[in-house]
Amino acid sequence: MRKILLAVTGLAALIAAPAFAQTKIEIGYIPVLGSAQLFVLEGEGWAKEAGLDVKLTKFDSGPAMVQALASGKIDAYYGGVTPLIVAKAQDVPISIVAAAATEEIVLVGRGKYAELAKKEGAGPALLSFAKAEGKKVKISSQPSGSVPDTITRYWLQEIAKVPAAEVEILSMGIDKTQQALLSKAVDLAPIREPLITVILQLDPSIEVVAKGGELFPGQPGSVVGVRDEYKQKNPDAIKALVKLHIRATDALKTDAKKVAPSVHKILGAGLSDVSVIEKALTSPYSNFVSNPADIFESTDKMQKFQVGQGAIAKQVDLAKLFDDSFYKAAGK
Repeated sequence: MRKILLAVTGLAALIAAPAFAQTKIEIGYIPVLGSAQLFVLEGEGWAKEAGLDVKLTKFDSGPAMVQALASGKIDAYYGGVTPLIVAKAQDVPISIVAAAATEEIVLVGRGKYAELAKKEGAGPALLSFAKAEGKKVKISSQPSGSVPDTITRYWLQEIAKVPAAEVEILSMGIDKTQQALLSKAVDLAPIREPLITVILQLDPSIEVVAKGGELFPGQPGSVVGVRDEYKQKNPDAIKALVKLHIRATDALKTDAKKVAPSVHKILGAGLSDVSVIEKALTSPYSNFVSNPADIFESTDKMQKFQVGQGAIAKQVDLAKLFDDSFYKAAGK
C-alpha cells in the first residue's frame, strides 16, 4: 500500500509540474501596430509553448521605454528604432535583433490645413496656412529622440523645405495626440496604425496628407531590441523570441483576420471593435517585416540626420547595434 501511495503521489507531482521550464522575459511595447508581432506571439500562446514566460509593460513613448531597458527594468523592447540609436550613442549595451515595421508613420491633417494640403501639397500648405490664418500650423508629435519626432523634423527640413521655426511642434504621447486631433487643438500629427484607422473613422474631416514613404523614403520604424546582458545570459530565449516574431510577421501578412483577436486583446480591448483592428492590420499603412538587414541603410540615413540635428552627439557603428545572428539562426 505504501508503494502504491508513493507511486500515486509521484504521478500527481508529474501531472502538476510544467512540461518544461519557462524562461522569464519582460518586454516593453508601444501600443501601435508596429508591435503587433508581440501581441500575436503572446496572444496565440506561441510564447508559452516555446518556453517563454512573457510579461508585458506598456509605454507611451520610445525614449521612456529605452530608459527602462537601459536600467534593466525590462529585458526586451518593441518600439521605434531612434531611441535605441540615441541610447547606443551613450554606450548603453543594447542590440536590435529584428525589424518589425517600415513606413508606418504618416501625417494626418485636419480643418483648413487639410484643405490646403489637398490643393497644394502637405509642404506648401504649411506656409499657406500661416499666411491665411495668421498663425503657425500646430503639429502634435512625441518626445525628442522618438521616431515620430525625428520623421517630422526630417520631413520639414529635407522634403517640405520649411524651417521648424515656421511651425509649432508640441510634444505629447500617443493618447494625448488622439485627443488633440479630435478636439481640434492641433492641425497636423505624425501617427501610426491603429490610430490612423480610428481617427479617420471618428472624424472624416481628418485626412492622410503624406504617406510614410513621402515623409522618409524607406522609413525605419518599430524594431525588437534587447539588453545585451539578458541576451548573453539567455541566448535560447532570444532565439525563440525572434523565431516567433518571424512566424507572427508571416501570419500578419497572410492571415491577419485570424490573428486580429490576439492583437485586439492587448491593443484595442474596450476601445474598439475587433473589426477596426482587422482593418488597420490590412491597411496600406501597415508594413510588417522581420529582417533587420531591411532597415540597416535607412537607419543609417536616419541617424546621420539625428547627428546633424544635435539629437545624438556621435554617430553609432550600426554593426555593433544590429545583431542579425538570431534572425539567421531562425533559418532566414
